[in-house]
Amino acid sequence: QKDRYMSVYDRLKKKYKQWVSGWTDTTGLDGSKHVFEDIAIASYLISLWEQEHEQMYKNNSQTKISDNDSNNNNNTTTNNNNNDNNSTYTQNTEESAKSERSLTTQNSNNNNNENLQTQIPNTTTLENGSSSSTTENTQSPIERKQTFVDLGCGNGFLVNILVNEGYDGFGVDLRARKTWEKFPENIQGKLIEEALDPENVKYSVDWVIANHSDELTPWVSVIAAQNPQS
Repeated sequence: QKDRYMSVYDRLKKKYKQWVSGWTDTTGLDGSKHVFEDIAIASYLISLWEQEHEQMYKNNSQTKISDNDSNNNNNTTTNNNNNDNNSTYTQNTEESAKSERSLTTQNSNNNNNENLQTQIPNTTTLENGSSSSTTENTQSPIERKQTFVDLGCGNGFLVNILVNEGYDGFGVDLRARKTWEKFPENIQGKLIEEALDPENVKYSVDWVIANHSDELTPWVSVIAAQNPQS
């Protein structure tokens, strides 16, 4: 998937490279280090998530095809059974009609004054309309893009990229950064300044990201395990 990654990286680089100019950070490092590093991480995540979505759609399509084939087989069997029943019923009614015609003719001949009466009962065709019941997989991960939380989000630039690319999520850090003020209000609202209790925190997201989690790093797997979606 190198080609996919490079394609996403080139697109994001063109879109977000202007953030290097006027970068404000207490670390004193060149803004290009932070900007292009997070562009690279975002490119990797988006490539991975696109591949994950494609696999989910593929699996869901295969499930639908399997269900349809099963339903079609059941309908074919039912229709064949109905055709057999219809044929048998028609044959029985024809034999009954012949018998009644013979009886009527015999009575007519005996009485000489009666008209020939032929009674043919109506043949009822039994029909069972075929129905293809497909249970569609409407699980939310297929209908939407992945959600995330970025633990130790730092300058928040990774959150900024992912949210702008349509992925719903937020970042958490022990302290706010000056860069947070540079982002649009909708991004600022997704950057949370708070201390975490790793043993008691739960996030209802698909992915737990820990790019610069520092002392939280050993707890990332614990936090992910407490989240049923990740």
